[in-house]
Amino acid sequence: MLWKVRSKLYNIGINEVKMMARAFTAIVMVLLVLFAVLPAIPVVRATPSTLVVDDDGFATATNCDDPSTPAFTSIQAAINAASDGDEIIVCPGNYAEQITISKNGLTVRSFDGSAVDGTPDTVIEPGELTPAAVVISGNDNKFIGFYIKDTTSGHGHAHRGIFVQGDRNLVEKNLVEGRGNVGPADIGILVRGGGVGDGIAEDNSIVDNEVKNIYDGIATVSVLSNNAAKGTIIQHNNVHHVFNVGVAADRTPDASVMFNNIVNNRIGVKFNSRSDIGLNGTGTIVKCNNIYDNSLYDAENIATDGSVLMAESNWWGSVAGPDPTKIYGAVDYDPWLTTAWEEAEECRPPPPPVKVGRMTGGGFIVGDMTIDGTTEKVRLNFGFELHCNVSKTPNNLQINWRSLSGGPSYIFHLESMDSALCFETPADQDVPPAPFDTHVGSGTGRFKVGNSPWQTATIKWRFVDAGEPGAGTDFLMISIVVGPTTYTISGRITGGNIQAHPGDP
Repeated sequence: MLWKVRSKLYNIGINEVKMMARAFTAIVMVLLVLFAVLPAIPVVRATPSTLVVDDDGFATATNCDDPSTPAFTSIQAAINAASDGDEIIVCPGNYAEQITISKNGLTVRSFDGSAVDGTPDTVIEPGELTPAAVVISGNDNKFIGFYIKDTTSGHGHAHRGIFVQGDRNLVEKNLVEGRGNVGPADIGILVRGGGVGDGIAEDNSIVDNEVKNIYDGIATVSVLSNNAAKGTIIQHNNVHHVFNVGVAADRTPDASVMFNNIVNNRIGVKFNSRSDIGLNGTGTIVKCNNIYDNSLYDAENIATDGSVLMAESNWWGSVAGPDPTKIYGAVDYDPWLTTAWEEAEECRPPPPPVKVGRMTGGGFIVGDMTIDGTTEKVRLNFGFELHCNVSKTPNNLQINWRSLSGGPSYIFHLESMDSALCFETPADQDVPPAPFDTHVGSGTGRFKVGNSPWQTATIKWRFVDAGEPGAGTDFLMISIVVGPTTYTISGRITGGNIQAHPGDP
């Protein structure tokens, strides 16, 4: 307990001050005695609760036909009553309401957990879908297993099924059905920040959903630096019979579009990058998807900064690859799959991650450093020791580089490894034997340019031990974010060695 005594002696005599001091001392002595004799009082922490919703007002978490246990009749009412971390289970029924999830860590799911299993029985069918039927503006939430149905008419403004604005949210196993060819702005699932936190919707996952009968299917979009998206995962979705774009990665970096069926739309995948206004698509990949039978383009790149849409290893509906007339702009689609991704060897999931082991390395790479869409040739030196288990120490990573044209040096030192994943790929190293060849991770550290002060920075990396002796075979990818600036470099190392070790000292 902290006590503060502020004596103002303007109108108080010295005797009064002494009396106050004696009183203060007495109070402190009494409190010390009380603390000594009273037993410790345990801190009681709230545990997550489960709230149940049923349109008839009675249900339990395990029995939606329970006739006597009261339940919420409104999904939004349950959300309003919930605390961060709670679970909300929604029984089958039709819920004519718009939903806003502004809290953090909630799980909001239908009773059976899926609307794409042939039984889309938990329906959200509001009378208005602007800004969306479901808005997720909090962080770390899960929204699972609902049928979002738009049957409205006469609205000239944009409708969205699910609108994700926060960070690290999961949207899974939902069916979104639009109101038909009404555009140009209806979107099934939209990821875009704005008005929440820093305005950047980061690291959200759109997984195993179905979207149909709407103008645009799934989109991760940036329109301003504080109305943006980054690191969106769009995987295992079925997007079909969409009247414009099936999946759009529009001016958003590090989007992952993989393992999706994107067929029978007007445009399959659309990519955009605008480095001139700081909205680039660096790091976005489109891989291991089925993309075919889209009427105008299977893939469209409208980037104005020269960015290439990385779309290798997709099934374009033919063993001969995509129809050239169905590809617009700079799209790297070679090599392509000769069968659907579900049957392709290169698209099979990797084996389980390795938890015991470490990776070490050192050397340099001479290559292109991308800095917010602009490129310059640099020499980058690196050295590291990183464990597969994030709790193991030490974990060290030092990086420095300088432009080949001259200028200051750039230095990064890792201070905390926040995530780590070791796994095996088909390109296994020969010796020494180790159960993995790739280390992917992230962390925080300090960064400086020349003689400038140190700044806080975040980093993501991938190191690959692809064979011996290392130079010309081993691979690195590094992305460092300092404030609004992102520095990215990847490629085979020019000199040095990266080594996977099975031991974990």
